[in-house]
Amino acid sequence: MKHFAKIILLLLFATTLHAQMDFKPEFVIGAGGGVNLAKVSFLPEIEQHTSILYNAGIMARYVAEKHLGIQAELNFSQRGWDENSGGQYQYSRTMNYLEMPVMAHIYFGRKTRFFVNLGPKIAFLLNEQENSQNLPASDNAPQHAPCDRKFDYGICACGGFEHGIGNFRYALEGRYHFGLADIFKNGTKNDFERSSHQYISVNLVLMYEAKSKKQVASDRIIVVKREKERKEKEPKE
Repeated sequence: MKHFAKIILLLLFATTLHAQMDFKPEFVIGAGGGVNLAKVSFLPEIEQHTSILYNAGIMARYVAEKHLGIQAELNFSQRGWDENSGGQYQYSRTMNYLEMPVMAHIYFGRKTRFFVNLGPKIAFLLNEQENSQNLPASDNAPQHAPCDRKFDYGICACGGFEHGIGNFRYALEGRYHFGLADIFKNGTKNDFERSSHQYISVNLVLMYEAKSKKQVASDRIIVVKREKERKEKEPKE
């Protein structure tokens, strides 16, 4: 039994060692953008349409272990809400944020990959614009007041696929942003118990993998090795 356990451990060690030898750390930089489908989660609730807004930014990713890395971004992101008043008036607000997510990056695949990112983010309100029509002169709706808090934070989760062509890659992803901070003061003495950003974004990202000459040569050796193994496995006529 002890000999059997030793054999299993040796096989696991050999498999892990082979996987690590076949893996090379990756450093990727890129830029991208997309659309945000945004609302604000008010409590008490306010009837809203989905606001179609925009985002753009830059990113850097480092993969130190096979299937696992870390990704940081700096983005310009628009959020806000568009009220549904039943035709009585029109009111919408666009809030422009500078945000920084830092996420764990989990992927599966080689040239074509499927990935999941998850992590916290912080953001700071740069400015906001209101658009209104037919508001009553005595408008005192609490959600039409300037926001109380410029600092925002929350959780970001996304998934998508990525494809590589040489040193370049592109990714298409869907992302959900769950706000943990409120833009208006909350509590029993305030107008809202909750007023947090909730939105979905769809993004296209273009990336470049920085490689040294040594790593490029190593990658070519790996490709040749895999091609040779593939041909050896093919049935001979």
